Amino acid sequence: MKQRKFVLSTAAILALEQRENSSRKALELKRLQAVRLYGSGAEMTVVQQVSGARRRSIQRWVSRYEVAGVDGLTPGWRGSNHRGLSREERLAVGLQLRSTTPSEALGRAGADTFWTVENVAELVDMHYHLQ
Repeated sequence: MKQRKFVLSTAAILALEQRENSSRKALELKRLQAVRLYGSGAEMTVVQQVSGARRRSIQRWVSRYEVAGVDGLTPGWRGSNHRGLSREERLAVGLQLRSTTPSEALGRAGADTFWTVENVAELVDMHYHLQ
């Protein structure tokens, strides 16, 4: 049987538990629990069942923990409108998406009849220069 390389100390387990108790972010909590369980000696299959995560994700979280500690498990997603459009600008973009096709809005002839993420990004950049 292979010897596990990743083992948490009692102090590290307590630090993870402390962060679990204070976290309000579901994804961060999932990561903290998975790393704590795995580092405490739980089998990978058990950690997968408890966390609902895949083996590779758990391994990635363990690697992040080894590099950056507990802070490495905080999700990087900032959510919502981190690019800087105001409410009015978002409403204007939404109206334009509903009332025009990509070909019309972007000023090019073609068969673009459905909006894609790339088309929307191009539209926003064209009008608001956020990139």
